[in-house]
Amino acid sequence: TQRYLGAKAVTANSAAITVRNAITARPDHTLISADFQQIEARLISHFANDPGLIGAFAQEDFFTAVARELHQDPTITKADDRRQWAKNGIYALGYGAGAEKIAITTGQTLEAVYTFLAALELRYPGIKRFQREVANVATQRKATEGVAYIRSPLTNRRQVADDRKEYALVNFLVQMTAAEFFKMKLIELDAAGVGEYMILAVHDEAIADTPNDLVDDVTHTTRTIMTDTTTFRVPIESDVAQAFRWGELK
Repeated sequence: TQRYLGAKAVTANSAAITVRNAITARPDHTLISADFQQIEARLISHFANDPGLIGAFAQEDFFTAVARELHQDPTITKADDRRQWAKNGIYALGYGAGAEKIAITTGQTLEAVYTFLAALELRYPGIKRFQREVANVATQRKATEGVAYIRSPLTNRRQVADDRKEYALVNFLVQMTAAEFFKMKLIELDAAGVGEYMILAVHDEAIADTPNDLVDDVTHTTRTIMTDTTTFRVPIESDVAQAFRWGELK
């Protein structure tokens, strides 16, 4: 199964690069891309208000810091499989994914997955607390208003859950907040003069086709706007890259 999934991932990645490389800058222009770093993990940590998760963002790499804490091993690096375990575990615990699905995607036994998730929940109890809070609010609203929903902390927009699928509201809240925050930043970029060069907004990535003589200024402006240290309990940071082709960004 892992070999099959791995082959599919390689094929999909190659196809994605091929498509991306079809997007190029105009003559005497450079593509500038900015996308949020680990936006979902940051928002899960914000909503969970868990000191351990929040503190991990003060380290060089969030998922590496979590893996080191869980395994009590300061030598773990980004290349270590245990970092990927930490990443999968945070999202699985946050979104309520089943252990069976995690076992398939990681190639680990169910017993190992259950043990790891238990350790993760014990070390970072704020994640489960966040889930319970969302569930309680949704249950109360369904009882009093006839429908389960959550509201965006940024716009107060309502997101309704399908019947008997209230568990999805945690995912809705994180994804909705990330999408709205990204759109707010796009408006800020436009107000700062970057809008006339903007050509694509994909998921959490903004791409501008920029005249070469303005690359430094637009890069600086974009990085400044896409970095935010005040809106949430953890800083929102972005990667800013340049290239002629979208698939060659560095």
